[in-house]
Amino acid sequence: MQYVTGAVQINQDVADSIVPKLFADHLNEALTAAGKPVEYQIYTGDDHQFAANRGALLANLIAFYRARL
Repeated sequence: MQYVTGAVQINQDVADSIVPKLFADHLNEALTAAGKPVEYQIYTGDDHQFAANRGALLANLIAFYRARL
């Protein structure tokens, strides 16, 4: 975690068949424990491609970039 120098946004669907939610949970916990700025967004009803939640995902990304850049 020492090499993480900027804010991180994690986007995860609970039913992701490629990247299990547990991986994102652990990443979020590790970043938080290391005192790194992290935002963790959880979505439902999708898989790895975020097809159903694309609008919400993009809105969250834009808000994150506006707040952090």
